[in-house]
Amino acid sequence: MAQTTSIQPNTIDAHVGRRLTALRHERSLSLENVATKLGLGADVLANVEAGRQRLGAVLIQKAAIVLGVSISDLFAGATIADEALEPYARGDSIWFSPEFVRLARCFVEIDDPEKREAIVNLVEKISARPNI
Repeated sequence: MAQTTSIQPNTIDAHVGRRLTALRHERSLSLENVATKLGLGADVLANVEAGRQRLGAVLIQKAAIVLGVSISDLFAGATIADEALEPYARGDSIWFSPEFVRLARCFVEIDDPEKREAIVNLVEKISARPNI
């Protein structure tokens, strides 16, 4: 049976749960029917819809398919809560910053290992971080 994640739900998860409920009702689908298609118990889906549990990425994708919507439809109208922005404020989520994404996209396009090494050396020099 599919699993929900062990991460505590936040306001975006609660929003997705409300959207699941609304979209399910619009399609006249029962909680049990959708839960079965997702490989969940009805009690688990009820908790997701109530914002007490969250779905992982694979189940969000499956839910979109089951409901006949895009993944973005499940997030439609959501606003980023302060709690969702907290990691950025602490600076420990550089992995999701626009600059990091741009750098990573460019870096993977470089086939020459010597050029890759030169870029790594340059970044280490700029950051004053020694070779790791």
